[in-house]
Amino acid sequence: MDPAYLEGDADWTLVSNSDARDVHEFELDTYTLCTTGSSLDAKDMFGRTPLSWAAKEGHEGVVRTLLAKGARPDLADVMGRTPLFLAAEHGHEGVIQTLLEYSVAEMDAADMLDQTPLSRASKEGHVAAVRLLQDESAAVHLADV
Repeated sequence: MDPAYLEGDADWTLVSNSDARDVHEFELDTYTLCTTGSSLDAKDMFGRTPLSWAAKEGHEGVVRTLLAKGARPDLADVMGRTPLFLAAEHGHEGVIQTLLEYSVAEMDAADMLDQTPLSRASKEGHVAAVRLLQDESAAVHLADV
């Protein structure tokens, strides 16, 4: 990530699709993590890492940066949900593709409710995410309980 981007004429009021956090706040947090020696895999009270939150919110650039800097895509939160699961649950195709490009994370890893990224994307009606996961050979025979 280019620090000049953060210091330039960025629109600091631009928000994510869910309006949860400013897009540039994620960029700045990521830059800080990557330049201060902080652990990229530190977990919060939900067991989520910065990569998990970026995947959930659909911040593809942040996901790419964290992966390039060595963040682990296989770490699950307290519910057993990996960054891939969270991206699939919210239909973030770009993030899903990025995670699949960078990682060898278990695509069919189930959460505590026995849901996989594919089954959760399907339940949420994210057709493009379902197709992407199927194209990457996600197991279609696994069933939720």
